[in-house]
Amino acid sequence: MHGPEGLRRQAASYLAAFPDLHLTFDEVVADGTRVAVRWSSRGTHRGPFLHIPPTGRALVGLGVSLFHVEGGRLRRCERVWDVAGFLRAVGLLPELPVDDGQ
Repeated sequence: MHGPEGLRRQAASYLAAFPDLHLTFDEVVADGTRVAVRWSSRGTHRGPFLHIPPTGRALVGLGVSLFHVEGGRLRRCERVWDVAGFLRAVGLLPELPVDDGQ
C-alpha cells in the first residue's frame, strides 16, 4: 500500500469483506516519531478476503501495528496479526489441541 489512494483501496477491501467492521485501539504507545498500536477487530465475513469466499461467520481479529511518522505524515507501517486465528475461524485450519498439563 502506497499513499492515500493505497490506504483508501485497502480500507475499501476490508469493508467489502467485513461490512460491519469495528476496529478498536486497545493500547497506543508513542515515542517521538514511532507509534505502536495493539488493536482488535470484529466483523462478519460477508465478502472475499485473502481469496477466501465469504463464510458469514462473525470473526474477531487481533494484531499490532507499528507506525513511523515524519513531518506529520505517515512514512511506514508494519502490521502483525493473527492469521492462523483467522484461518481457524473460517474453518481452514483445525483447532489446536488443548494442553491439559499432563
